[in-house]
Amino acid sequence: MAAYIIDMCGRLADAAGRELRLELAAEPVSIAVLRDAARAVAPGQGVNWARVRGCINEEIVADDVCAFAHQRIALLPPVSGG
Repeated sequence: MAAYIIDMCGRLADAAGRELRLELAAEPVSIAVLRDAARAVAPGQGVNWARVRGCINEEIVADDVCAFAHQRIALLPPVSGG
């Protein structure tokens, strides 16, 4: 088992708290897998999970990029602004 600590940003933190701990059987896992696991634990009202982006070590990455448990991982909700 690998323990992933995910920084939940913006509206995601409202549902899950600032940090979410996920215990997953595999390592590494893709951002898409981490996002789906986070959604299952803390679904968040009104969050468009398909648009949630992942970061590894403070860099936004594609959904198919894999992360190891020791890396700094964050999930960012979609935002709008002008």
